[in-house]
Amino acid sequence: MAEEFEIKVIISVGILFPIGLLMGMPLPTVMRLLKSHKPTHVPWMWAINGSFSVLGAVLSVAIGILYGSSYAMILGISIYFVALCVVFIWKRQLIEFEKSL
Repeated sequence: MAEEFEIKVIISVGILFPIGLLMGMPLPTVMRLLKSHKPTHVPWMWAINGSFSVLGAVLSVAIGILYGSSYAMILGISIYFVALCVVFIWKRQLIEFEKSL
């Protein structure tokens, strides 16, 4: 019985760790970029992050109930992808701006 629990814990950590790592990396990366280029925007980023965290938790449950968990997952992945594209575009613009100085 104890071995079965240990196996479940190992499987759970093996599945959740990579997902948590990938979902947790964008915020510190963007904060580092923002702090070095526009430090006055950092508090706004924390506010936006907190707001979207609460909104995302509520909406993911509602969307999962109304349309199914697959739709909620696809929507969440799509939103992360759009956010990643925005970060890449923003970073490219910062690099081009620094080169022009």
